[in-house]
Amino acid sequence: AEILIIIFLALWFKRGWVVPRSIAISAVILGTLFIYSTGDFRSSATEEPLFKTINNINYLENLKQVWNEGGSELINTVYSIEFSDRFDNYDFGAFHWNILIANYVPAQIVGKEFKDALMIASDYGRSQLLGHDPTTGSTFTGIADSFHSFWYLGSLKFFIISYSLSRIYKSASRGNVVMQLIYVLMLSNALHSITHHTSWFVSPWVHMAIFLLPALLYARNVKK
Repeated sequence: AEILIIIFLALWFKRGWVVPRSIAISAVILGTLFIYSTGDFRSSATEEPLFKTINNINYLENLKQVWNEGGSELINTVYSIEFSDRFDNYDFGAFHWNILIANYVPAQIVGKEFKDALMIASDYGRSQLLGHDPTTGSTFTGIADSFHSFWYLGSLKFFIISYSLSRIYKSASRGNVVMQLIYVLMLSNALHSITHHTSWFVSPWVHMAIFLLPALLYARNVKK
């Protein structure tokens, strides 16, 4: 899906091509049916041929179950928010620092003890203390970590994400190639900020600074 997003956005920025409405609507419908059956697909794909797995899944029943009972991710979110609110447990953004340390400090080089020492203690996701056991593979969503960081003011995280993307998109629409590249790479991460956690939008900037920025600077010097 991310590869398709990159291709279609590149065609939009460079050629002005858009996906026909009928195809876009069909993709949304099929994607909605498939995404709520991902668990069934993962559990069966290693045991059965691919096409047999796809045919054996009851997509409508899985969607109906989520519609009637709620998804495990939002249930995780509710319990996580309740935990933070009941015990006044907030980390004031430490969650993002810990994700950066986890992603970019190599324990193989500096040692696990040193890496753990850089972490800031956080009780994010401790919904088990309320008797809730999250479903294996489920997420807590960005709503949960935003609340855990700054109470209701955590919603400002999503304002920052949306404002940043809007500014990047406006520059990309005016033909800025660097902004076009950044936008196509960050859009999927911005969506993951809703479904997974908001560090999906924070952490990749370090990655781009390490790998993409030197390439852009090199290309700029070669052009001159």
